[in-house]
Amino acid sequence: MNWDALGAISEIIGAAVIATLYYLSLQIKINSIEISQSADVRRAQSNHNTNALYIQVWQPLMLNSVLAAI
Repeated sequence: MNWDALGAISEIIGAAVIATLYYLSLQIKINSIEISQSADVRRAQSNHNTNALYIQVWQPLMLNSVLAAI
């Protein structure tokens, strides 16, 4: 094996490494976006649950004017 063949093999391996690093960077970017969206969904669910609890606690008072007068 001569030096030219060894250099060509090294260039091919280097290109494969660069392509792999690019692919991994895209996957990390996509994962970061998905994590952010998941946090947004959890925040919205928490707000919904808090509002549902608030309605559950205050609904009898809102529906009964006699109870509200007390």
